[in-house]
Amino acid sequence: MVDLKTRNSDLVVTSNKYVEAVYAFTPNEEKIIFCAIVAARKLTSVDQDTFVDVFASDFGSLVGIENREAYRALRRAAAKLKTRFVIFDEIDPVSGKQSQLEIPLFTALRYVPDAGVIRLRFTKEIIPHFMQLINGNFTQHEIGYLSKLSSIYSIRLYRFFHKELWKNKPFYMELDFLKEIFQLENKYPNVKDFRLRVIDTALKEINESTDLTVSYEPVRQVRKVIGFTFHMQKNPSVLVDQIFAERLVTQATEPKKGMTDKQATVFANKLANDLVFGSEFAAIGEENYQFCQRLKQELMQGEYVEKYKIYLMQYGFLSTSF
Repeated sequence: MVDLKTRNSDLVVTSNKYVEAVYAFTPNEEKIIFCAIVAARKLTSVDQDTFVDVFASDFGSLVGIENREAYRALRRAAAKLKTRFVIFDEIDPVSGKQSQLEIPLFTALRYVPDAGVIRLRFTKEIIPHFMQLINGNFTQHEIGYLSKLSSIYSIRLYRFFHKELWKNKPFYMELDFLKEIFQLENKYPNVKDFRLRVIDTALKEINESTDLTVSYEPVRQVRKVIGFTFHMQKNPSVLVDQIFAERLVTQATEPKKGMTDKQATVFANKLANDLVFGSEFAAIGEENYQFCQRLKQELMQGEYVEKYKIYLMQYGFLSTSF
């Protein structure tokens, strides 16, 4: 009998084209997709009629939250996945010219609250990118490392690094390409800000939480930064379960940090206007501005940052930043 439970050591396997595709998912949406890919590859066969199960218990175990909270996070993120798509650069078979193909990820989602499961049905165009990988152009890595990364930039760069790791040489990425795959073409015009908020933040997480050690330097044309060269090293002695056990000990002994006044103001406003969050945490009869003020005071305390973390991450919260 096939064990369908998702574990830290289970492999996420996708085509290299999927790794390089353009899309904009939240970290939780990415992790749900990875859970579904792992579950799908454990089945005998998968086609456009197959529903793949993602259990709240598995998702919660991977990201470190309780089952009830995990199911709410699953449902909230999955609802948005119905509108998500992936863009592939490829040759148009009719004209023979370069084109961009937009493919939705799922054709249907089924919610089963009493079973703590969400069932997803992949589109037929996406299935070959994780089920039919005969030609060898694929990337694989443990889901456990990915599940502990809280930044979408960390997740995507980690996958790129694993795609290139086998070459055993520095890996160059153009600045414009990075902005395209992250859909940041109109953000961070100052390269210094891009490095600080995207590259540096991502590498800090990757180096602290995964089996890779990565450093980089900018590549300039005259004085203008046009890209980055990354140096990657895999630590074969580091086991995924060992890292998570060490992190749990550290998290248990370290005091929880609260937000600054400015940070709490920003995130309290976002949470107070989140209908799903409000339905769970707003007091009966509490006005929106009152709810917002209460949240601000709470977020300045570490215990509440931890309590609301799964929602905060949807709005760009990085646990490594506080």
